[in-house]
Amino acid sequence: MVKQPLIVNVARGGIVDSQALTDAINNEQIIGYASDVFEQEPITADDPLLTIAKHPRVIFSPHNAWSSKSAQETLWQILSKQVTDFINSH
Repeated sequence: MVKQPLIVNVARGGIVDSQALTDAINNEQIIGYASDVFEQEPITADDPLLTIAKHPRVIFSPHNAWSSKSAQETLWQILSKQVTDFINSH
């Protein structure tokens, strides 16, 4: 990339090369990085991203979009329907 990008990963941890991203932050090739996902969850002690966890242009947050009451109710409704549909189809 010609300009220094800000990378935000809220998809899957495996889409980011942890070492390449760590190098890019340390070499100021990217302006910053924010993520709530890691390749291994919980993050492993040898993940290079841990070396930049306290970097001023890096933000790591918990991956907890599922934890709100509304999200849990929706998940329960989906699960209940899937179980009911399975039972009714057999």
